[in-house]
Formats: sequence, structure tokens, C-alpha cells
Amino acid sequence: MLVFTTVCCAILIKNLFVWFPGLYLPGMPLIGSILLIGLLFPALYFFFYTPMIRQFDKLKREEMMMRELALVDPLTGAYNRRGFLTFAEQLLKLSDRAQRGLILIYADLDHLKQINDHYGHAAGDSALASIAGVLKKTFRNSDVVGRVGGDEFAI
Repeated sequence: MLVFTTVCCAILIKNLFVWFPGLYLPGMPLIGSILLIGLLFPALYFFFYTPMIRQFDKLKREEMMMRELALVDPLTGAYNRRGFLTFAEQLLKLSDRAQRGLILIYADLDHLKQINDHYGHAAGDSALASIAGVLKKTFRNSDVVGRVGGDEFAI
């Protein structure tokens, strides 16, 4: 966009005296250019840069939202399999570098099928969300809690 603005300014300055012959002062073409730049830059900022910056901010917010949707399970709020594997891999690299061990906990929610059959899928979803909440409250914020299967969690 900066290149576009620079080109526009160059074209306008080049044709300034054709469009506005009253600005031409013999022997002082710089004054007309300075007047044009003084008038043009605020307009360019208002009409080009500000909307461009707003659009860029909007795109960054949408990208962050899409990234979160790709890594977080919407039902439980825990990481999904992709998110868990991504962050667990980073923790594994950190532990290798620090020469420290890690602990992997794998939890399977027993009898979820019976909960779904007897009380409905809403109750099963509620049970999954409750378990995820308990796991997130139990472990540290730096620990990675993820739902890696239908009723399986890994920490």
C-alpha cells in the first residue's frame, strides 16, 4: 500500500501544475509540491491507511479465532487431539533440552455410552465438560489437558 501511495503522490506532484496552474510559482516549484503533500497525506491517511489498518487488525483477530477453533474442543474447552499433540510436542522438546522427564496421564471416561443411552447425549456432553473442567482445575495452567478421543483425555 505504501508503494501505491508513493506512486499516487508522484503522479499528483507531476501533474499538479497542469491541474492547478495557480500553484505554479516561477522558480519555486517546491512550494506547490509542499502544499500538495500537506493536503494529500492527511487524506491518504484517512482514506487509505486507516481502513487498511482496521482490515489488517480484523484479519489478525479472525486468524486467532480460527487457530483457536482448530486447536480447542468446543464442547469441553480443552485442547483437541491436534492441539494436545502440538503443545505436548513442544513440552517434550523443552524437557529434552532441560534433561528433565515428563509424565503422561491417559484417562478414559468409563461408561459414557451408558450415560448417553440412559440420560441422553446432553447428559453425556455435560459429563465430558465436567470432567474436562475438573482436569483443568486439578492440573497447572502450564500442563496440557486435551481430549484426544470421544471419552479419552490426556494430560
